[in-house]
Amino acid sequence: MATAKSRTYRLHLSEEGTDAFLEFHSRLARNVRRFIPYGATLTVAMLLIEAWTFRSYPMNFSPRL
Repeated sequence: MATAKSRTYRLHLSEEGTDAFLEFHSRLARNVRRFIPYGATLTVAMLLIEAWTFRSYPMNFSPRL
């Protein structure tokens, strides 16, 4: 019987990239007021962007570009 391939991945970030990811993850979790597993950060961010497409950003969320 064949086993399913794992869908896990490992990020290879520089120290600065790791710091940026953790900062963004923390800000995102504070804004949605929910625990977000590290592997779901991008999914949650994309769902919020989709939900906010026709609305303005919440007052306490200002994306850094």
